[in-house]
Amino acid sequence: GCRPSPSNGHPVLASGVPSLDNLLGGGLHIGSCMLVEEDEFGSYSRILLNLFAAEGVVSGHSLFVASASEDPARMLEQLPGLAAGTSTVQTSALATDSNAGNTAMGSIREDDEEAGDEDSLKIAWRYENKAKSTNTATQSGRFSHTFDLSRTLEVPSSTAVATFDGLSQSSSANVYSVLLQALDQFVEKHALGSGSTGVLRLCLHGIGSPLWQTTSDRGKVTDGSARLLQFLYALAARLHRWSATALITVPSHLWTGTAARQRVKQLADYMVHVESFAGSSKQQNPLYKDYHGLFHIRKLPSYNSLAPIPLDSTDWAFKLKRKNFSIDKLHLPPDLSETASRTQEDPVKPRQNPGCATKSVSVAGGSGGARTKINLDF
Repeated sequence: GCRPSPSNGHPVLASGVPSLDNLLGGGLHIGSCMLVEEDEFGSYSRILLNLFAAEGVVSGHSLFVASASEDPARMLEQLPGLAAGTSTVQTSALATDSNAGNTAMGSIREDDEEAGDEDSLKIAWRYENKAKSTNTATQSGRFSHTFDLSRTLEVPSSTAVATFDGLSQSSSANVYSVLLQALDQFVEKHALGSGSTGVLRLCLHGIGSPLWQTTSDRGKVTDGSARLLQFLYALAARLHRWSATALITVPSHLWTGTAARQRVKQLADYMVHVESFAGSSKQQNPLYKDYHGLFHIRKLPSYNSLAPIPLDSTDWAFKLKRKNFSIDKLHLPPDLSETASRTQEDPVKPRQNPGCATKSVSVAGGSGGARTKINLDF
């Protein structure tokens, strides 16, 4: 959904991940652009993109999906579905649609398996009094929805959706220019331009990868190329005119050097990096046994303030379960080793000095003059 930000009053959108909304101060600001640096295999960044798109479908927002590595139409078919018992009531500060209340309910099946498993988990006694992070889904069930990654969401025909296959446009002179033209046509067709009350979500997958190059540019290094930067400049101008928010995944691990990353960072409002443990030495580290990767905050916007919202931690990690994706503070695991958990039951043994000897001495005692042997420790 959409609501005013609790921190600065600016309208924000739900990202589809309640823990991420709480981390960003309430959600993604309308008119902003969020760049997600992909992990090496692109798995977890793709999940973030799917959740962002699914939240838009359930909330009744318009959706534009573009990709060059995958078929955008197939991406829409693989959106995660709503969790069991989740309401689809929609409240948008910019758009209200009376027919949007029943969106995406056709493909949802009741499944109570593993319901409430997280609430019933037992934790170590030393973490019982630890402050729990607030969940925007519980604060306002009509703003952010909870999704089940084991289900699929059916996009209703009433939702304004458009797709763009970047690979099919590789023969053109500039793929990014064609993408901007497709965006302008979609906005004009559905009257989503300046002054509109509708909300538009842009889901751009793998922008800046070699697959977005034209046929004549294949084989050339395009890290921070002029075409990519011009596209981001033009997109930022359009986002401020429209009631739109963009989530863009970029394969920064394919770029050589740090110059391209710094240039792109200046053009984004939000920038995060998804670092997966898959294929790295951190996967075997017991410190990270409860997580699947680290979540780095590179940049946050400053709306109606001189500085971005302060974060209560600099170390964040994410974990993927069978049904949900969450971002939490990185905590040390509880020390439940044998030496830390067992009680001291061994009898106390007397200390002996290896440098001293023990000698038996006979001592006279008693009226009968009997002698008793005792041990003296020297």
